[in-house]
Amino acid sequence: MKCGITPIIPLDKSLIGPPLRDTLQRVTGIDNAERIESLVNAFKTHYDTDGYRETMVYPGIGAALKFAATRHLNRPEEIASLGTIA
Repeated sequence: MKCGITPIIPLDKSLIGPPLRDTLQRVTGIDNAERIESLVNAFKTHYDTDGYRETMVYPGIGAALKFAATRHLNRPEEIASLGTIA
């Protein structure tokens, strides 16, 4: 997705986790709420149509999700408590 904005910080794994609005503000340095909302909408549209195909999953995530499903775990804290599943 291209919006003509150059990130002001490195795009690394520290960006995973925080809410999208917060991440976009941090990456762009933009503090205008309307502009950030426009970027959020553009990101979601891109991700829902094409971006998800470019996303790499962490090694072992498939096994971890299957394991969680067999235990009927669905809350984030329950799944996080599993740690790494080999």
